[in-house]
Amino acid sequence: MNADTREQMFASLREEEGYRGKPYKCSTGHWTVGYGTTFPITKAEAAWLLVQRADGVMSELDIRLAADHDIHFLRLPEMVQRALVEIAYQVGVSGLMRFRRMLQAVRVGNWVEAHDEALDSRWARQTPGRAKRMAYLLLNGTTHPGPTGTKGMAV
Repeated sequence: MNADTREQMFASLREEEGYRGKPYKCSTGHWTVGYGTTFPITKAEAAWLLVQRADGVMSELDIRLAADHDIHFLRLPEMVQRALVEIAYQVGVSGLMRFRRMLQAVRVGNWVEAHDEALDSRWARQTPGRAKRMAYLLLNGTTHPGPTGTKGMAV
């Protein structure tokens, strides 16, 4: 199929299926989201969505951190970038923006304080293992050297 025909097909599918950002039951009773995507989704589809969402988080962080906290995201150490993206992926970029003391520490490069502030949060109390792993990245720029947990990362 040539590129024009493919684009016409995609446009027609978008129009025929309609977009819904939240799951709903379609006319046949199947849980559906987006443009007619039914559940369950494959692991490959989930992996593709993860990459798209994480890339979106990185782009939004680059803008929001500069505007709200005078932090130049792309100039931060890579492991700090990674930790911030992983936290924002979980709590949302707006949620990460509420970590004001942690972000102030990141802005001045105080990794000890950033680590401590990450752990002094409701997020850390709700997901302590993940919070410890991300705080360790902020502090040391590496993943934790201890035994691996159930998520395949060190705890």
